[in-house]
Amino acid sequence: MDSADLERRLFAPRLEGLWQELARGWAGATAAERAELLGYLHGLRTEILEVVRGTGGGSERAEVALCYVYVRTRCVWTMLHNQANFESVLHGRVRPAVRIRAAAVGHLLAEVEPLLAEESLASLGLLLGRPIGPAAP
Repeated sequence: MDSADLERRLFAPRLEGLWQELARGWAGATAAERAELLGYLHGLRTEILEVVRGTGGGSERAEVALCYVYVRTRCVWTMLHNQANFESVLHGRVRPAVRIRAAAVGHLLAEVEPLLAEESLASLGLLLGRPIGPAAP
């Protein structure tokens, strides 16, 4: 894995299209809320790439860096799902902002997971739970 592979996946039109679709489909959201969502996602995507690029390009160093940003991003995704579950139980509904952000971060993780070595993903899976699943090519 190198940063070029990661960049191709993170900046693929398919991922951006999924995010745009989520933002457009967010019923009742203002233009500012949609822009904030996309800004958050674009920032997260850029940060992931910058962390991996900052390793100097060696595949082993890049893999370690990708593992760290994967863990952090996976924890964000888990936190959003937990928040959605609590909102559902306590209030009978989930705020769309939480549901949409969780879905969008999940799409990002699905692009990162295939780049991790199987051994790394298995080890992280023991720590975090099962992988989200493969992204479509």
